[in-house]
Amino acid sequence: MYDRKSLSKSLGASRSANPFMPYLRSTRMNVAATLLVLGSSATEAAMAVGFDSLSHFSKAFRAEKGVLPSHHKVM
Repeated sequence: MYDRKSLSKSLGASRSANPFMPYLRSTRMNVAATLLVLGSSATEAAMAVGFDSLSHFSKAFRAEKGVLPSHHKVM
């Protein structure tokens, strides 16, 4: 079992020194984007990927994807 520091080091080495947290956030946003396309609401997608706050999720999603979750559904 890895602790956070070991996992971060391991992923950093295998992902061209990309820090763990941005990698994790990107993965979470990709899962959320898939859920949105499949018909989930923004609230359902946010909760499914571990966000408790819809506003925080919306800001993070927009920072990662360049659009709000509500606009991603129609793309």
